[in-house]
Amino acid sequence: PARAVHAVTGFDIYISIIVMGIVTIIYSTSGGMEAVVWGDVIQGFILVLGAGVALIFMILGIEGGLSEFWSTSVEFNKFRMFDFKFDFTQPVFWVVLFGGFSNSLITYTSDQSIIQRYMSTKDEKATNRSIWLNSILSVSVSIVFFLLGTGLFAFYKDNPANMMIVNPNIDSVFPQFIVNEMPIGLAGLFIAAIFAAAMSTLSSNINSSAAVITSDFYRVVLPNSSHKSQL
Repeated sequence: PARAVHAVTGFDIYISIIVMGIVTIIYSTSGGMEAVVWGDVIQGFILVLGAGVALIFMILGIEGGLSEFWSTSVEFNKFRMFDFKFDFTQPVFWVVLFGGFSNSLITYTSDQSIIQRYMSTKDEKATNRSIWLNSILSVSVSIVFFLLGTGLFAFYKDNPANMMIVNPNIDSVFPQFIVNEMPIGLAGLFIAAIFAAAMSTLSSNINSSAAVITSDFYRVVLPNSSHKSQL
């Protein structure tokens, strides 16, 4: 996110990283797991809302609107979901199916940043509900983000003059759209949404690292240490 924002606004990369890092460390340390979870909830709402509104602006910015967005996306196979070729160098059906399944299995059975969420629920039923809710939301949110990429393609296909072709950083395309094509007030909110996504991941991993270091190392070496020293 820091590189992307720098590409379109000139804001210093290292200042972005340091500021976001310090802010995330402060609220993760001050509020612990509860701050991480509720912070993620707020950041998630900002991110999804921002993506949805940005998609609307993309479609409205295309001459012909929704119908042209649809026809362009279909013409360039952006809605082609199933490719059954046995080419494992491409994101074909088999690669996505088995790769996605394996990746999710690893994440949801052994990743500390996910497991610590299970452990924070009051009982197994609450854990089950959270997993099912996550599964349902993951599908719908993923569709929104995939449509966002398709929307960017269709918008710049219809408005090629608006594209900063001198910028080779592909990660800057969405921030570029936000800064150049959206109202100033909304643009600030969506740039915040991009950083919210980064801070959400960062806070979870900061909390995970602290938990592992404290439980698996510090308390093993110093079993009689007080809660204050552990903190």
